[in-house]
Amino acid sequence: MGTFSQLYVYYIIHNTWHAIEKNFQPKSTLPTIMSNSSISDYVSYLPDYQVLICLSCQWCLSPINDRVQIHFRNKHKSIPLSTRKEIIEYSESINIVDPKNVRLPLIDIAPIEGLEVFSGWRCKEKSVNNPSEICRECCTTEVSIEKHCRDDHGWTASKGITWTKQSFQTFFRGNLIKYFPIITLENDESEHILPIEHLVNSLLKETEQHDEIHRRVANKVADSQNLVTLTPWLRRTGWPRMFEGRDMKDLANLVRVPDKAEVQLKAVCESVARVIKNCTFGVMDCDDRNWNLILFWLASPEQGKADSRPFRTYFKDNTINLYTSYWQQLFCFCLRILGDESTYGAEFKSMQRMLLEKLREMVELEDLTDKELDKTVQQLSVEMITHSDWSAKKSVLRYFCGILGYNVSMKQWRRPVHYTNILAGLQYCIRVIMLEHALPQEDRNQYSNSFKEDPLTIFLHVHDAWLVEGKPSPFNYIHKLLNYGMATAKDAGGRDRIRWSADGRRMYFDDRVLEIWRWKKFIQNLLDEAEELLNTKLLFREGKYIPLIDLHKYTDDPNLADAGYYFAVDEVKQGRKRVMQNLQKSDKWGDMIEIHGDGITFDMTKVNEYEAHDRKFREKLLVLVNTTCGLSGRGTETSSILYMNTMNGLRNILVEDGQIMIVSEFHKSMAVMDDIKVSKIKIRSLLIIR
Repeated sequence: MGTFSQLYVYYIIHNTWHAIEKNFQPKSTLPTIMSNSSISDYVSYLPDYQVLICLSCQWCLSPINDRVQIHFRNKHKSIPLSTRKEIIEYSESINIVDPKNVRLPLIDIAPIEGLEVFSGWRCKEKSVNNPSEICRECCTTEVSIEKHCRDDHGWTASKGITWTKQSFQTFFRGNLIKYFPIITLENDESEHILPIEHLVNSLLKETEQHDEIHRRVANKVADSQNLVTLTPWLRRTGWPRMFEGRDMKDLANLVRVPDKAEVQLKAVCESVARVIKNCTFGVMDCDDRNWNLILFWLASPEQGKADSRPFRTYFKDNTINLYTSYWQQLFCFCLRILGDESTYGAEFKSMQRMLLEKLREMVELEDLTDKELDKTVQQLSVEMITHSDWSAKKSVLRYFCGILGYNVSMKQWRRPVHYTNILAGLQYCIRVIMLEHALPQEDRNQYSNSFKEDPLTIFLHVHDAWLVEGKPSPFNYIHKLLNYGMATAKDAGGRDRIRWSADGRRMYFDDRVLEIWRWKKFIQNLLDEAEELLNTKLLFREGKYIPLIDLHKYTDDPNLADAGYYFAVDEVKQGRKRVMQNLQKSDKWGDMIEIHGDGITFDMTKVNEYEAHDRKFREKLLVLVNTTCGLSGRGTETSSILYMNTMNGLRNILVEDGQIMIVSEFHKSMAVMDDIKVSKIKIRSLLIIR
């Protein structure tokens, strides 16, 4: 909404509100009995409540110990003595009750004339004494009403705000304050519907329309950009200039994955998935053939120099699926704008257009084979990857990268930390597609006999032209932007996601609140449950707690790497014997064991129950390790902790100076980037043994 429009609306509402206030002047419906009109300017009697109001002070007077006389003698000396005497005589002629016995209104009433009106907060919880009614507690500060809700209603921050703004009054001051809610214009507009409100509602609807217009244009890139708002990241990407004047919401809608009704686009996306999967198999095929040298070159962004690490062959399935989805979105975008690309700011070379039209025609055929469709998808992918920057037409792949840089839900450009993973996915697709283009799997068996050049030389012709930095290609743009984004994200850091309350009793994680006393209680309960489960279900002992174990008697050697070794390996036999003895003494022996003439067998149903208890115990132990032993590791690291050395790695559970330690290494960098760095080791003490 423009500034002038806002000021105009506020001006109308302001004047309208004054008109409403002028017509709405709530009066107390309670009668006032006065023996002499000369004193009516100073006091007012409320027979329904049997209280006397001092109109100057705006509170009621106590009849105890001549308080009325003392009040006017000390507080209102300016009132003529004769009038004060009349007030005293009048107060003695009426029934004024003890303040402790004054009955408060049971429902919200109009303001009582003569009493001060306070603004504050009212509890919206159910009444403790009568759950069918709403609590009537009122407080002048939000801190006080929060304390009331917490103390009287067990309120926690997770329930959200359970109080509201409210006007209220009180008969007495000091230690006798007891607030009661009243109905005012602000509290209950529904009780005083006036014709003028039609104008107010119409103005409010007009402002909502302006807000809706603002929301619709929020995704449109401004025609001019303030230098101050252009961060180094936006200057580097050039997105504000690339999409100047365009609605990013419309462009983002063109790259979405197809819905059920878009059958043809779904067929293309399925083909893209098959192509990327086949190209991924092509990478692993090089490894199987001992063509590992090619993978070092595939990972290299430099011309004439292989990388020190090979291209990765191990990925999670969901990672490959995510990377594939980016390439699928590229094809959806191109097919949706085909024939109208100039409207959306994209361009196609003649070969790209021809293949897109062919692809569109192919998916309309009923007898089309996957092989034919996949071949066209592969060809079109290569055409977009080998789009030179010197071409008369701009690269649609680069333009598509910019569209993915916009977050529609947040209505803003993605920051580097949220964008580099997209670039990494596109870079992966480019590399595996070009490897398959250079060395098709179906032809690899013939290279040793039928080709003059070896596979590496053939691949390097493609690599040095389209998969290196410093060449006019989409890969160069994506790779350089990826490196810049990673460096920027690392240096920029981010806003704190975890904050603490001033008293240290609450922790805030983004928009969620964690009360520390509840957290401590949760940990203690979980600890008790885990120990009882271990003691009764796994060790077959009685009681909740296992006996104290002196860990100082164990001398552990963390450098002993023999497979099968751990600190208690010498006590395995004795431990098993003790468990069997416990089982014999328990009432579970007859249920779990069957004795035959030649031996003992376990009932498989009971064995399955025992293993279920074992899994449940280890799940609780995992949570305890991850929450009570220092900085927690990632899920895959924590869940892969070893208690014994194996062929593939060293154990993570050690004993040192009478404590159990969990020693974990951060493997994410090595797993994702094959980047071997100095290992970060964290030593945690887990005191679950009492």
